[in-house]
Amino acid sequence: MKLNLKIAIIASIILGLSTSIMAKEIIASNMAQNLVKKEQVSEHTNAKPAPHIKMVIDGKQQQLTDPMLLENGRVFLPIRNVGKLLGINVDYLEKEKIAVAYNEKAYLELPLGYNTAVKDQTILLPVDANNKDTRIITYNNRTYLPVRFVSENLGFNITYANNTVTVNTKGDTPDVPNTNGQLDVSNMNPSDPNNAHNLNAFKDGRSLSVMPKAPWSQVKKPEGVSDKYWNNCSKSYNNGVVMATGKLSDMPKDLNIVKNGVEDFDAKTSTVPKITVNSKGALVSSRGGAPTVIFFNDGTTVQVNMGADASMGRDENGNYKPGKGVDDIACIVVADVESRAAYVFQVTGE
Repeated sequence: MKLNLKIAIIASIILGLSTSIMAKEIIASNMAQNLVKKEQVSEHTNAKPAPHIKMVIDGKQQQLTDPMLLENGRVFLPIRNVGKLLGINVDYLEKEKIAVAYNEKAYLELPLGYNTAVKDQTILLPVDANNKDTRIITYNNRTYLPVRFVSENLGFNITYANNTVTVNTKGDTPDVPNTNGQLDVSNMNPSDPNNAHNLNAFKDGRSLSVMPKAPWSQVKKPEGVSDKYWNNCSKSYNNGVVMATGKLSDMPKDLNIVKNGVEDFDAKTSTVPKITVNSKGALVSSRGGAPTVIFFNDGTTVQVNMGADASMGRDENGNYKPGKGVDDIACIVVADVESRAAYVFQVTGE
């Protein structure tokens, strides 16, 4: 009897400690509480369900019980539903109206209706640095976050193109085996930026004279890109385009040349500018022979192959906007002048 009593006491202590620990994990931080006290906001949205959008995780299509939403061209993910598939823990603090999402990468407090979140209880994060109207929203009592916010803060490589949200749980680009010294490009789909074979063609600097290409009319302009500058590219390199997604480090050093209809892997037609990030987080670039234009999310651009400051975007009116970093990039267009075609490279990181 005494033994059973001792066991019961020990069990209650352990249970109490566990409950205390769990409660502590989901108590709103001072920063989050101060944030929600500043103003009253609504988390409701005019976003519409987008049943035509597919979700693919590590190459397998997944069915979500809650629909993804589309608002002003942005895709929002149901964080609890997606969290079950990706190992993201989700809780909700009803009194404060704060959702909490966390994994080994980060602990995010998400005040409903706000355009700011709190990371690791100490860092204020904009939900979308380029659009203050983008908020943490709810639909059918479910919390929703933009694709890019989830990708940047919870350690996944998540991209959206061609009505497909593609998730790589390793947080990097897919690995495809080498073939005869060159990366495999046998299953390219030039209009799909998430096709790993497209990225392989770009990384190897393959000449677009011999690669499959998509008409510009069949590819989606990356969000934030200036219509004027995008149309200029499609006219200048009207023989087609290959879309790809990866990191800045995936960019090739050179583009191959074609002689008598055969691609020469030893003779290069032009050097591609090397784009990196300096110690202050600003973009820097070397010169290069291949026309290379960085398109930024705010509609500005810079052509870096002639030595322009890679961190200095210019808008359609000639105004300069400095201080651009890797998160400001909508895409990079690298032109293959010889073939009058171009690669459009969507950047996920350094």
